[in-house]
Amino acid sequence: MGVSIRCLRYRVLSLLTAGLLLSGCAALGGGSAQEREQARSLYAEALEAVERGDLEAAQGMLDELQEAYPETRHARQALLEAAYVEYRLGQYPQAIERAEIFHRQAAQTEEQADDEDLRYALYLRAAAAHALWDATEGEAERDAAGARRAFGYYRDIVRDYPESERAEEAARRMNEIRSDVAEEELRRARRRLDDGAYAEAAERGAWIAEQYPGQQAAADALALQVDALERLGREREAEATRRMLEIKHPDHPALR
Repeated sequence: MGVSIRCLRYRVLSLLTAGLLLSGCAALGGGSAQEREQARSLYAEALEAVERGDLEAAQGMLDELQEAYPETRHARQALLEAAYVEYRLGQYPQAIERAEIFHRQAAQTEEQADDEDLRYALYLRAAAAHALWDATEGEAERDAAGARRAFGYYRDIVRDYPESERAEEAARRMNEIRSDVAEEELRRARRRLDDGAYAEAAERGAWIAEQYPGQQAAADALALQVDALERLGREREAEATRRMLEIKHPDHPALR
């Protein structure tokens, strides 16, 4: 399950009423007063387009703003808002790239870096990577590298902002990814079992149980291991594994 839009969308409503949209403020960054006003107006239009769901129009305006008024603060915010729009449009690699650029630039400009924006950029990057992994669901052999990438991005949030609400959400998403990957590994083990590769299935089952303790897939992997060992005629090993399953997961259906 991917990240909900609601978790990411808090920013627009707050920015619509924030000082960022007020004209004539010295905090708006570089560019002439006229450029800052034009950037402010275009940014406000883009946010309104996002709110009414006209994402393609918003994307065009945000790109225009960054090109026409690159020295203004609105251009920097437009970069982050564009990453969100690309996420909404399913353009996940582009969203990841934009979020990374924003975070890198903002982190290097400490006097203009808003801590919440930095957290948001990292979270948006992780959410886009997570969605990119989710998009491969149903493929015969999913590449776990995508899951590891999303997991690592969420871990960055937990490490860098451990006291934030986003860290709590990131930790939940990390556990979700672990569960998804464990289930994917279990599906692969089952395919090996169905193909008659019993030794490989048994080894894979043991590995899953060891690598993903606490996940449902770990219990199912032990049951699969028992099945594979019995088919190989390795009864003593099968019985030992069954006892382990009884101890760790006494209510597992395979024991009934």
